[in-house]
Amino acid sequence: SYVSGQRLEGEDADAVCDEVDEDGLPLVYSVNKLNAYWGQYPGELTGRWGEFLGLATPWIAIAFGVAITGRFEAEQRNLAREAVDAIQTLGPTFIKLGQVLSIRPDVLSPEVMDELSRLQDKIATFDSDIARALIEAELGRPISEVFVELSEEPVAAASLAQVYKGKLKEGGHVVAVKVQRPGALPLISKDLYVMRKAAGVVTELASRVSSQLTDFKALVETFGEGLYTELDFRNEGLNQIKMAKLIAETPNCTGVIVPDVYMKYTTRRILVSQWIDGTKLSDLEPARIKQGIKDAQEVFLNQLLTWGFFHGDPHPGNLMLVNSGPNAGKLVLLDFGLVAQIPASDR
Repeated sequence: SYVSGQRLEGEDADAVCDEVDEDGLPLVYSVNKLNAYWGQYPGELTGRWGEFLGLATPWIAIAFGVAITGRFEAEQRNLAREAVDAIQTLGPTFIKLGQVLSIRPDVLSPEVMDELSRLQDKIATFDSDIARALIEAELGRPISEVFVELSEEPVAAASLAQVYKGKLKEGGHVVAVKVQRPGALPLISKDLYVMRKAAGVVTELASRVSSQLTDFKALVETFGEGLYTELDFRNEGLNQIKMAKLIAETPNCTGVIVPDVYMKYTTRRILVSQWIDGTKLSDLEPARIKQGIKDAQEVFLNQLLTWGFFHGDPHPGNLMLVNSGPNAGKLVLLDFGLVAQIPASDR
């Protein structure tokens, strides 16, 4: 893995993970380094708090009014819709939090989850001219030297990136080109710094007024390490290659595939992988989804119990049914930015 510095704190992590971006931001998640960096810019943090409160305060006031008048159940979809709009405005950190909640039926109602599902793959796009400039900067050469074709506009957009359809000059392979959102690293690192400060206050207050023992700061750090890791697409490429190998070596998992990765053209902010013509599970009829349950179940149980290496973000936007080609009818697993490992003793 290219990014996993948080657990190295106290083990001379500075000597191991010193890489920074052009502005001096650490590329490996480290509480100490983020504190040192953002501690230099108190005005930036005050401004971010203002953005958050400007969107959150009116929504909280409306939700409170709805609750005390007994209309919460009837208005929850509208409230969720407005919350999703605000989350998209706040950017990738909050979109990721919304995605986590969108697959929690034990916490939220179906109406709210339905609205939050928009955060899985219906995110606003950014300017394609910016995306093309980033591709050329990351690859260090003009797009025309690498791609025969590249779609004018993105074919999909998610919290951290948007995807273009292209064709490589080398080998003529049709590929998906994932391009990171501009400014993702500074915005996310700033949000994590602010959230960690807030979590420390909440943990302290909760321990004083209740028997609540949850360490919210630790939760933010776990979330932060995972999200920071996703920002380096080289991690995703390596995870994807490893998962594909594990699946290919397991006979009972032949009903699921993972797209090939072209690491030669993959960088911290660009991921180039095999293009798959498929349909999201959320767009399929229930009967067709049911047919793929056995295959999906086999793969995910192996991830958890046999391999100890599992996909950490299996929402419906990351699972598709292959429509054409030699793998037609199989399931394809996408987006390996967030994976986790389970020691053999815990499986």
